[in-house]
Amino acid sequence: MENHVNKSVGCYTAEVANPNKIWRGETVLGFYLPNLAAQIALIIFTTRSLYYILRPLNQPLIVAEIIVSFLMSRTVFGSEKIFTDLYRVKSVLNVETVSHIGIIYYVFLIGLDINLDTILKAKKKATSIAMSGTFFAMALNGFIYALLQKWHTKDSNYFSSYDTSKAYLFWSLIFSVTSFPILSQILADLKLLYTGLGKVALTSAMINDLSNWLMWAFLAPFAIHDLDIAIYSLLSNIAFVLFLFFVLRPYLGSIIVRKTSQNEWDNNQLFFVVMGAFVCAAITDILGTHPIIGALMYGIIIPRGKFTAMLTKKSEDFAVGFLLPLFFYGCSIRLNIVSVVNTYGWFHIVAIVLLSCIPKILSTIIITFFFGMTTLDGVALGLLMNTKGILPIIMLNIASDKQILSPEAYTIALICILVMTLMVPLIINLIYKPMKRFEQNKLRTIQNLKVDAELRVLACVHNTRHAKGMINLLEACNDIKVSPLHVFALQLIELTRATTALFDARDEKSNYQEADSQEDVENIANVFKSYAEGKNITEVETSVAVSAYSTIHEDIYNLAQEKQTTFILLPFHKHSSIEGILELTKSAYKDINQNVMLDAPCSVGIFVDRGLGSLLKVKLKVLMLFIGGPDDREALAVAWRIGRC
Repeated sequence: MENHVNKSVGCYTAEVANPNKIWRGETVLGFYLPNLAAQIALIIFTTRSLYYILRPLNQPLIVAEIIVSFLMSRTVFGSEKIFTDLYRVKSVLNVETVSHIGIIYYVFLIGLDINLDTILKAKKKATSIAMSGTFFAMALNGFIYALLQKWHTKDSNYFSSYDTSKAYLFWSLIFSVTSFPILSQILADLKLLYTGLGKVALTSAMINDLSNWLMWAFLAPFAIHDLDIAIYSLLSNIAFVLFLFFVLRPYLGSIIVRKTSQNEWDNNQLFFVVMGAFVCAAITDILGTHPIIGALMYGIIIPRGKFTAMLTKKSEDFAVGFLLPLFFYGCSIRLNIVSVVNTYGWFHIVAIVLLSCIPKILSTIIITFFFGMTTLDGVALGLLMNTKGILPIIMLNIASDKQILSPEAYTIALICILVMTLMVPLIINLIYKPMKRFEQNKLRTIQNLKVDAELRVLACVHNTRHAKGMINLLEACNDIKVSPLHVFALQLIELTRATTALFDARDEKSNYQEADSQEDVENIANVFKSYAEGKNITEVETSVAVSAYSTIHEDIYNLAQEKQTTFILLPFHKHSSIEGILELTKSAYKDINQNVMLDAPCSVGIFVDRGLGSLLKVKLKVLMLFIGGPDDREALAVAWRIGRC
């Protein structure tokens, strides 16, 4: 006879370790660890493959990620056996847990990119565009949501919720957002980052993005909780943010500045700084808002400079390339595409997308009209302001989880976000077509320049050595008695990361934040500043172009067009050694020079520096070998200008 004894038994699922399951004929995908690894591998492979296909269309990574979320939804390919075996309901929590870590860190990186000094010093035009695009869009999108509810009054479940006021709030916030990181990438791809349009768009996007983050931080407690809890949550979060800015920021800033100046950082110390983002995320989550608010604020309070560049360089690829795509799998679970198509039809879906685009475009056109901009620029800016990023999708997920928005409303909103972001680079590329090949008789040349006209020179440099050599050449061309000289100094820096420092790099008053290039940028700016001092007729402007070397010539074209320069000066790809022999500096410089000479809007000169010194106190004798042809005639015009100085 068996003795039955009362005892407590702890039950658990032993599915992490699964030794030799594949050899026993059992599937390993039913276990958490191999299932999670397979999910991550498939999501990243699919996203990167689609991103590679879309790159010729200048599409940002988020477009590929949203499309993959649609493809993996159960109403598309998610019902196939391979997907049902791989993406089981019980495995959703694992992927979402890992993805939320990625979201927290990605938002922390966004905070590192936001420059409060730039926002505070923003011009009235950019601020007006940003604010109108925020508040006017919120008001009009609330009206659009009410209109969508009226379209389907017979079946209110499709576009309503248990709390209509919260639904209005979420819908309005979602479509008032402009993503600064995504827009900076699009402008860089379209070679509009250093144009007047790009500068206004990027400043407006930064202001709009930060204002929407702040509004979300203040309104999230009311959107998520009841009124009494929301008030306590809001007040506690305000107190925490004040603590970050007025207590932690000065303390942390002094440590970072001291250690960075002395190059004392190691991986362990970096780890403790990064850990602060997750601590702040946990605190704001406990206080009742959302973890991303704490991560964003922590990123904003960290002093900008070499440290932020070093931190971003070490971790951005992992956060954006590995962790962030997992977040969009959670979107696929919430989608209900078949129900939306059957209920609304494609005509209504297209109409909703167009209605969602109108508020930003309309508000921008009105504001740009008062600042004297053309209607075309107003439409282009309005389209650029429709660029969406991660924040509206986070809001959507919260609204779906809290049953504030129905699955159908969630699906339509995500379709709108996808189409709006996807169409921005396509339409802008049509409006501002890439520069066509210039006809020879339309080139701006020195020989066609009037004798007393200003000579506008775009001097491109890669390092301090190039800058010093070009200064000496420019001194020889500075005919201050008759024709003044206006120099636009442009440092060319290779883009190695997607978004960081793009905004600061295009501002001549800012310092590029790449750790390896910071000192060079400052030295080059000082060289040209010293050259301009004491010369009342010589004007000098400095700026930085951050782009891939394969396409940086387009940035040079655009700047030359915008500044109406007559002469582009490029450094030779070889430098003179101590023995007087020309040695290769970098082969990529040769490719840049060849690309610039192919379609330049004005004359191009290659400066071969063999140790040319200062010419201020030296009498020159200029020798120019003239054979014939348009190139030699232009060279003769340059020699003639040097000779008369």
